[in-house]
Amino acid sequence: MSFDLEEYVPETVGEGDKLKPSDVVDHPLIIRVLDFKQNLTTKFSPNGDGQAVVVDVFDMSDETTHLGVMWFNAAIRDNLMNKVGKSMAVKLVYQEAKKGGNKYIVPSGLEGADLDAAKAWAKAKPRLFEEAREEREMGEYQSSTPNPGEQQSAFKVEKEESKPAASSSARMPGSASKPAQTPAPTELPDATDDNEEPPF
Repeated sequence: MSFDLEEYVPETVGEGDKLKPSDVVDHPLIIRVLDFKQNLTTKFSPNGDGQAVVVDVFDMSDETTHLGVMWFNAAIRDNLMNKVGKSMAVKLVYQEAKKGGNKYIVPSGLEGADLDAAKAWAKAKPRLFEEAREEREMGEYQSSTPNPGEQQSAFKVEKEESKPAASSSARMPGSASKPAQTPAPTELPDATDDNEEPPF
C-alpha cells in the first residue's frame, strides 16, 4: 500500500500594486500587514525560496493608496512578518549597516505631528483600505498565513495634552490647506535595496 504524492509547485508573485520601498523612504505611511508569504518564485529566487510581506499602504504625504504590495527586503520583511492583521503608522528609513556595508531600509514608528495625522486618519477613515478595495472592485485579501489572528488596530486614539504643531509632510484628512509636498528622494549613492527585492 502506498500514499499519493503531490507535485510541489512554488507560488508565483501575485498581482498587487507595485511600490518600491525606496520610493517612499521618509514618507509618513499607514500600513496594514496582510500576509507573510514563503516559497515564492521571483527573478531573485528562481528556485521558489523567496519570502515577502504583503501590505496595504496609504501614503499620507500625497494621499495615495497601494493595495496588496509585496515587499521582499529582508529587514522590512523580518520586522513585519509577525504583524499580520495589524495596522501601523510607520515610515521607512535608511539604517547604517553595523559592519560598514550598504545602508538598508527598515520600518520606524511615526512620531509627533505625523503620528497625530495618522491617528486622525484612523479615526476619520476606519475602513480606509476596505473602501479602496471596494472602489477598485477587489475582494477582501485572503491570507495564506496559518492562523494569522484577529485583525487588530495598532492605533490607540487617546486624549493628549495639546502640543505645539511640529513640521509634518502628512496631510490631515479633509484638510483644506495647500497639499504638503512629497519629500524629495534621499540621495544615497551607496544605499541599495535588499537583493531580494525584484526590480519593480
